[in-house]
Amino acid sequence: MTCTLEVVFCDDIRAEMGNKTSLMGVYPVEMMIEHLPVTLPKFCVWVNLVVPVEDAPEQISVRLMQEERVILDTGKLELSEAMQEVRPVNGAFAASFSFALSPFQIDGPTWLQVVAECNGETLQSRKLSIRQRT
Repeated sequence: MTCTLEVVFCDDIRAEMGNKTSLMGVYPVEMMIEHLPVTLPKFCVWVNLVVPVEDAPEQISVRLMQEERVILDTGKLELSEAMQEVRPVNGAFAASFSFALSPFQIDGPTWLQVVAECNGETLQSRKLSIRQRT
């Protein structure tokens, strides 16, 4: 495997001073909802795709899935020119994306997952389970 996919599901993503990002209301493995269906005012996903310098891809794509349905899709992102201007850190490049769904309708128990295509590999994140509190 040449690429690594890191994903955080959360309530909000904020750009901070000093080139930092704050992730608010992080969901580790599941989101417990009092009553379903529900409309969340905002739901975010932070995606970090880390690629070794020697395996820098020409293009990548990232999709946010709700079970088998695509919710958001970056399409194919061409990276060849952008990668030439980025300085690698610790021998790797990192491509970061954030998705914000506002509002986000949840009709019943479900799960979310991020799927990325990089260097011919299909990478899948862990799943975030969403269910009603019992």
